[in-house]
Amino acid sequence: MRQPVEQKTPMPDEFLPLEHFRRLFNRWWVIALCIILGCALGLALVQLQTPVYEAKASFFVTVDLNLFPIPETPLDRFQYNEDMALAAVDGVLRSNEVIMMVVEQAQAQGLPITIDNMLFDTSVTRRHAIWEAAYRSADPALAQAAVELWAEIGYQVMLEWQQRGTIVNYVIFTPPTPAGLPQEPIQAGRGQFLTGGSLAGFAVGVILANLLARPGRGQRPKTEPD
Repeated sequence: MRQPVEQKTPMPDEFLPLEHFRRLFNRWWVIALCIILGCALGLALVQLQTPVYEAKASFFVTVDLNLFPIPETPLDRFQYNEDMALAAVDGVLRSNEVIMMVVEQAQAQGLPITIDNMLFDTSVTRRHAIWEAAYRSADPALAQAAVELWAEIGYQVMLEWQQRGTIVNYVIFTPPTPAGLPQEPIQAGRGQFLTGGSLAGFAVGVILANLLARPGRGQRPKTEPD
């Protein structure tokens, strides 16, 4: 008597990385389309933001080599000491003393500037001997007035610190240049939105391409012959 053949449960398909990537590559257009849509969404979010204007005031700061202690300074420490001396600009502008003076005088003048504004709506950058203090606001006139007040107070405090010996005497500060009225809003966070949108689009594209690349369902599993 013939024994019935036992039906074996089919094993799930083995994951083959090269085959999987080949299937995804065949649907590259899905991933590319999702990346484009993600970038478009990121750009749309940038356009929906409230316009922000940035006003800048700059300082020219250098070192008087006639006063700089070159003979006593090793050559490998010269640049370091010079950079540390010039960094006094950032230290003054970011000091609690200057921030509190700016807030107090701004409020006395009717300018709506708070400590939070000075912490989160400002920046200080250096380009060689030029330092730029920037203030951002939805009101371009407020941005201009705020950064000019900040720069003027900062300059006076720089001189006071130098007289007290807090800043070395061989650093030379020049009065800040007046800030112009910003005419165009800045694209704050544009790069981050576009990068985030493209990455999100790529992830969604890979998921969709993977779903489309799956073998057709409903196929009868193969069984071994009797």
